Amino acid sequence: MAIAESIDARIREALDDRRIAELRSKLKAAMPAIRIRRSQGMGFIRRLSRIVFGGMLFAVIFGLIGARAAKRRIVPVEAADADEIRISGIFEPKVFRSTAKHFKGGAADFWFGGGVIDLREAVLDPSGARLQVRGVFGGGQIVVPETWHVTSHVIGLGGLGDSRPHAELAADAPHLIIEGRVLFGGFAITSEITEQEVRGLNQAVAWRASRGHKTPEKGSTKEPETGHDMEAAA
Repeated sequence: MAIAESIDARIREALDDRRIAELRSKLKAAMPAIRIRRSQGMGFIRRLSRIVFGGMLFAVIFGLIGARAAKRRIVPVEAADADEIRISGIFEPKVFRSTAKHFKGGAADFWFGGGVIDLREAVLDPSGARLQVRGVFGGGQIVVPETWHVTSHVIGLGGLGDSRPHAELAADAPHLIIEGRVLFGGFAITSEITEQEVRGLNQAVAWRASRGHKTPEKGSTKEPETGHDMEAAA
């Protein structure tokens, strides 16, 4: 009995050794194919990285060219009491506060720049208002009262978000429609702005003005003692 068990054990060991040898042989034969697949996978990742990087570089170059053209073409309308505005925040920070009594909207471009459009003291036209925005590697903060309806139709690589607390508004509440496109940029709807944000923007505007860049006085915002409005940018 012991001899039979010993023979069985040796047979199993021999079979196990043969299986191990077969597996090693199959693995060795499969290694070239594995290396090829791995090389192909790495090649695909490298090609994808080049495409993404090339697309980003193209977008930046295209954006810079477009921004220079837009800066020459746009004629700003930034009077605080203007019912229709034309904001240009291209290669610069922009701080604007509206006090219009019949605000109808307008347009705002932020290319490689950003800032704030404060509409808390504006009164919307009874028919509503429509604001067209564009943000290319830039964007801004649009500050509105909590009692306004805001509808967004902003599309692109980015977007517009409303960070105001949710509230049930009256059906006849003032209605602002924001439309536009963004490319690696975005806009935020808020109902307030902090003193720190105001101070930082005013410093950026003042620094730019000190370097010889003209900053419109009309439509610039003040920062009163309460700190909720924005200081004039001269």
